[in-house]
Amino acid sequence: MSQYDFDELLQKYLAGTCDPVEEKLILDWYQTMITQNAVPVDAREKEAIRQRVWQKLAGSTVGPPKHRLRTASYAFAAGVALLLLVVLWRKDDLTDRKAPLATRVPAEGSIEIRNSSRSPQVITLEDGTVITLKPAGTLSYPSHFGQQNRTVYLKGDAFFRVKKDPAKPFIVHTGDLITEVLGTSFTIKSHEGAKDIEVSVLTGRVSVYRAADRAIRNRQEVILKPNEQITYTTHSNQLIPRLVEQPVEVTPRSQPISLVFDATPLPDVLARLQMVYGIDIFLESDALNTCMLNADLSDLTLFSQLELICKSMDAAYEVRGTSIFIKSQGNGCP
Repeated sequence: MSQYDFDELLQKYLAGTCDPVEEKLILDWYQTMITQNAVPVDAREKEAIRQRVWQKLAGSTVGPPKHRLRTASYAFAAGVALLLLVVLWRKDDLTDRKAPLATRVPAEGSIEIRNSSRSPQVITLEDGTVITLKPAGTLSYPSHFGQQNRTVYLKGDAFFRVKKDPAKPFIVHTGDLITEVLGTSFTIKSHEGAKDIEVSVLTGRVSVYRAADRAIRNRQEVILKPNEQITYTTHSNQLIPRLVEQPVEVTPRSQPISLVFDATPLPDVLARLQMVYGIDIFLESDALNTCMLNADLSDLTLFSQLELICKSMDAAYEVRGTSIFIKSQGNGCP
């Protein structure tokens, strides 16, 4: 049995969902650990873990009797649970000491969540903000937000859907970078030891700047719109804006914009694409202004749409930063 499988079995035991064979494996392991006394903890640490155990047991014994712990003695189950959780949490503590967080916040009055599972974890804050924390990510935030702002600390990857509150900006600290919003949805990718931090916007607008420049009036700051992202390169302290790899439609589904064109001038086609994706698209060749497009661009990605347009007009497109430029490669329309 692998370490991962064994950890899963421990969680099943605490939840009271083990079958008789699995329960016997746990009880045999418990007797072995007791005999060997392999998990030493000091009194203060033991008391802290004990408090967590009782909270866990309280949650595990709510509901119909068939879902409750099936050991003969509840006290004995508590002893087993104590030993199991000591092992699990001691292992987590040792891992944390070997890999300290890139951002640190005071422990008092704050909540820290580490996603040690293999699946994203959804966290809802007191203001209604919903955060999807990806595996191996860590999120720290105060038990209650202050009157000035809503500040959280992130290590790893997470998707944020921020509850709008113009009076209290939502601020995310990610290493040396700060992302500040009023109400929007965006993704941050930040791994400990990585050279780059990425912030990508899905809806609304966000402001991104270096933490060291926070108090500077004329700080280097980038405002990101939907389908835009910023890459912060730590070794050069540069903020590099660009488009996301796969832009998505930002217009409301209740107000769809047709992408079927029948002898439509190219400038009008591009204007419609700008409305759909919120991305600036420029024509660099006057010869293309009179070109007409007959095409159905529905159900295609933005870059597939651009490739089809350019192929039909002997043109080419180029992404520069957060904008797209189209220029003719021939003498104009075919």
